[in-house]
Amino acid sequence: MKLSVYLIIVVSCLAPGSLAGQPPVDSTSQMALEQAIQDFLASGKMLEAARLQRELGLTYLYQLNETDLAIGHLLKSIYTLENLKDSAQASRAREDLARIYASHRYYKEALFHFDILQRYYTSRKERFLSGIVQSAIADAYVAMDSLQKAIPYYLNVEEIVKEQIINELNVENAQTVLAEMHNTSITALTRKGYAIAGLTDTTAVDFGGLVDKNTEWHPLTLLNSGHRYMDLGEAHLARYYYQKCIEGNNVDEIIHRDALFKLAEIHRNLEQWEVAYTYLAKYSIISDSLINDRRQRVIDKLLVAYQTTEQKLKIRELEKDQKISDFQNRLRNVLSFSLLFGSVIVLFGAYFTIRTYQHRFNTNQIIHSQKEEINRQRITELENNVKIQSMHSMIQGQEVERERVAKDLHDSLGGLLSTVKLLFDAVQSQDTRIGKIPEYQRAYSLLDEACKEVRHISNNLQPGALHKLGLVPTINDLINRVRTADAPMIDFRHDGFNGSLDPRVSLNVFRIVQELLNNALKHSEATEISITMTQRQDTLSVIV
Repeated sequence: MKLSVYLIIVVSCLAPGSLAGQPPVDSTSQMALEQAIQDFLASGKMLEAARLQRELGLTYLYQLNETDLAIGHLLKSIYTLENLKDSAQASRAREDLARIYASHRYYKEALFHFDILQRYYTSRKERFLSGIVQSAIADAYVAMDSLQKAIPYYLNVEEIVKEQIINELNVENAQTVLAEMHNTSITALTRKGYAIAGLTDTTAVDFGGLVDKNTEWHPLTLLNSGHRYMDLGEAHLARYYYQKCIEGNNVDEIIHRDALFKLAEIHRNLEQWEVAYTYLAKYSIISDSLINDRRQRVIDKLLVAYQTTEQKLKIRELEKDQKISDFQNRLRNVLSFSLLFGSVIVLFGAYFTIRTYQHRFNTNQIIHSQKEEINRQRITELENNVKIQSMHSMIQGQEVERERVAKDLHDSLGGLLSTVKLLFDAVQSQDTRIGKIPEYQRAYSLLDEACKEVRHISNNLQPGALHKLGLVPTINDLINRVRTADAPMIDFRHDGFNGSLDPRVSLNVFRIVQELLNNALKHSEATEISITMTQRQDTLSVIV
């Protein structure tokens, strides 16, 4: 029993907890681990058994490719470690389990365990580990086509990466595993065509543009898992995820390239030079392809630029600059230092001359546009003045016509009706019996009503009291003429009005009050009408 335990301890030291560069355990490690777990359980060493349970699960994963058995052993390890209050080892096992779920596209299960890890690391204020988990959560959401849910996690990781770079004393060592994982994810997002405000733009790194390919997110999850295990020093697990990454179909070239480079690094550390060289050769081929692709994209952009006049002009300017540059190069080869110095002075003079000319040209353009704007404003102002004058002339003409019609009604028709009424009175005085005839009484009443109507119409057309008495008495006269027994109560107040108004202004104010009062009587069904006229200096306010 003692010998078997000793052997198992040696094996566990070479198991998935070993450092990068160590070879993986042999094929007998699975049985050895199971035996060691049984021995620990028999002796009551539950904690040691639970830790080996995690090693056994990882052995089933990367040696035997038994995912279900690996998940089962990891779940047992987590449950036992949490019951024994070994939170650190339990979190390691839970992260292993979550990454296995994510690498096999069980994203909901992976998110469940990543969420538990996130809360655990947040409570312990471990920013780096929290960033690792948040990066994995974001990748899982992206793989589920839930980019909106992934964005907040990517933004949090961005802040954590910036904190690491700022707090890192040696700038060359600022690229931690978190920064590497985050950069991989953002690069894939950029190449996929997603633009996220606040995230580092890696477009310039990747060909100078987007790639028109369908990038699979599953290899991205595998690649980031490999980065994580490389950082933990578990090279055999990292190799497992990198190998799974390059085995997929339609793997994005950037992801494929990075996985090949990491595999070459692992085999180099294992001194397996031939295998490392093979991966490095594949890495070089893809890198050359990416460089050529980038160059082709630059050429395509220039071809597109030729399709517009503006771009053609820019290209011509670039050609001119290139010719000037070639000429300057020939001068450097032929002329001495003094001639070169003189040429530089000439070039500077030409540059400042062009800048001065351009500045003057731009200034003249601005002045010209401002003058045009001022002229447009003047034309608009003149048109408005013409319209106002036309309106004034029309109103004045209407008032003149109203005054003429009112005088004709008052002097001609009014005088005629008054004469007829006097004749009726004379006839009645000569023969009193006529006054008792119903038709005569009806005719006399209609004649009297006609006289009143003529005076009413004449006053409406041109109120004579306005010129004789002023605006306030004229409005009072208007109110008295429309006030009847069944009419609403009309209240007229004038505060601070001194009566010194231009006759045309007085007439316009009267017309406004007249129209508003008529509308109120006809349409408002009001029981009370208030008219208030207030004068403050040169401002007259009328409220009805």
